[in-house]
Formats: sequence, C-alpha cells, structure tokens
Amino acid sequence: MTDAPRQTDTGRALLQAKQPKLYLIDIENLIGGVYYKGIKRIQSIIQESIPVEPNDVVLIGTGLPGVTGIIATAWPQAQCLLRRGKDGADHALLRELCLRDISNFSKVVIASGDHIFAEEALRLQLEGFLVIVLSNRKTTSHLLYESGAWMIAIEDYVQVSDISYVGLPIPHFRSGSLR
Repeated sequence: MTDAPRQTDTGRALLQAKQPKLYLIDIENLIGGVYYKGIKRIQSIIQESIPVEPNDVVLIGTGLPGVTGIIATAWPQAQCLLRRGKDGADHALLRELCLRDISNFSKVVIASGDHIFAEEALRLQLEGFLVIVLSNRKTTSHLLYESGAWMIAIEDYVQVSDISYVGLPIPHFRSGSLR
C-alpha cells in the first residue's frame, strides 16, 4: 500500500495564493473632484470593503492636469492615468483596460457610477471575471447597475468625520455625565 502524495510547502502556497485584483478608479466621479481627504476616504472605503493587497493593481483616472501629485501623495501604490477632455478619466481607464493583459486577475473593481463602464462590466463577467462596482447609490448609471456586477454603495461606509452636527449641540462628557 502506497502513501498518498503529500503537499509540499510550495504546492500549498500556490493553492492558497490569491490572484491579484485590478482596480479602476474614476476618482472625480466618486468625490466630485480631486482632493487629498477625498482620495484618502475612498481608499479607506475600498480597504474596508474590497481590501487592496500588495500584488493588486490600482489605477486612478483623472481628467484634471496638475493633480497627479495629490493622487501620488494620497495613494502611493496607485498609478495615475491622465487624459484631458470630456470623460477623460473614463477613457484613460478603459484604454488601459484594453491594452493591459488582465488574464492573471481574478476580480476587476470599477469604482465609478458612469454608464461608460457598463459594457465593459458585462464583457468582463462573460469572460469569467468577478466584477465589483463601488459607486454612489444615487448617481450610478442604470446601465451599470443592470450589468449584473456586484454593487457596493459608498453611502454604506459612513465615517465619524462625515457626520455634522448642524444646529445641534455637540455632547460633552465630564465626570461621567452628559452635559
């Protein structure tokens, strides 16, 4: 009677290895511009909902010249893609998606609500990729929503700094009592 083949440490590591994810982030669509705190907020939401691992590829598209430094400072792991003009960020991200060999990725995360990504989301799913869309619930295109991608709403990730106390007194705790 022979023993069953044993898994080597290398074989076990290969079985447990995760395929990298590709992130396509239309930052202007998500936060209405490009500013450090907004980028950090989106990064935090993504890290909480679809964590970026060291082998993942993060592409941030922008149509605004002069903001690549802000993006690089806020998210050093990300590659900034600049294309000027109407829907420049969208076209920069889609161009990179078409030019890049994505066969080694398991998931594609589209962080945008723009309709221009709907056809690609559907095509990627038909090719066997898990497609996740992170966007604002109220501004997500109907076509993108109907593409069948897994949807995550930014509004579901509220941070304490997002809550304003307009017109309400801010409670202070002193000696164990509410003032």
